[in-house]
Amino acid sequence: MSDISLTSSDRGALLSLQRTAEVRNEAASRLTTGLEAQSTADDPIVFNEASAIRDRVNDLLNAKDRIGQGISAIETSLDGLDALSNLNDQLRGIARSALGGDETQRQIAAEQFDRVRAQFDALAADSSFGGTSLLTSTSEQLSIPVNDRGTTLDIQGAASDSTGLGLGNASGSFNAFQSDADIRAALDQLDSVRGSLRTTSQNFGGDVASLQVRDSFNTQLSNTLETGAQNLVEADLNEEAARLLAADLREQLSLSGLQITQDSTALLAEII
Repeated sequence: MSDISLTSSDRGALLSLQRTAEVRNEAASRLTTGLEAQSTADDPIVFNEASAIRDRVNDLLNAKDRIGQGISAIETSLDGLDALSNLNDQLRGIARSALGGDETQRQIAAEQFDRVRAQFDALAADSSFGGTSLLTSTSEQLSIPVNDRGTTLDIQGAASDSTGLGLGNASGSFNAFQSDADIRAALDQLDSVRGSLRTTSQNFGGDVASLQVRDSFNTQLSNTLETGAQNLVEADLNEEAARLLAADLREQLSLSGLQITQDSTALLAEII
């Protein structure tokens, strides 16, 4: 079998076809995916920069999730504080009803007072979310990551059970409501409890507002970063379409040139 002999023109045409095919395949791939840098092989600097930005976006989204959990935990505590305030109002009503009453009325009121007071501890314990109860102990702390750098917002617990609020019982602390002075002492203490509950609610409400601002900011920042990463790697579809069309045209011209060369060589061989 004789060797195939290629002229320099043939070799040039074939190399041109090969390069054109590579350009066409690259342009077609970019048009399909919409990406100019799909891997480090395409553009290591751009691809790695975009990957680093997307890693930060993921970290921000993780922080958003933790912020959402933190808001839920605090809002659960706020619901508990509202319920405790309602209980406090009930206790005030019970105590006031006993003012000026006879011994039997005072005894019934004292017993009612202590039954309702017992619900303070149960409500404070039930106001938990994900194992965190901010109303049972001042030592309870909720640390919430708010960004991708590990910065946290620390929410300190506020003991809001009967002991934490300093709420005594009628049978012991207020002498079973035997006198109006005992009842007024209970009312004064309930006023103090009401103030404590309002202060805690205001503090927790401020924490929720701060977390909501952080959550909104993280959302906006994530969207901006994602857009930036996309802009780094995405292809100009108009440009790639033009490259594909030009590659097809070059291929046609190269094939035509190669055919002309081959025909000319054959004709020359016949003449010789």
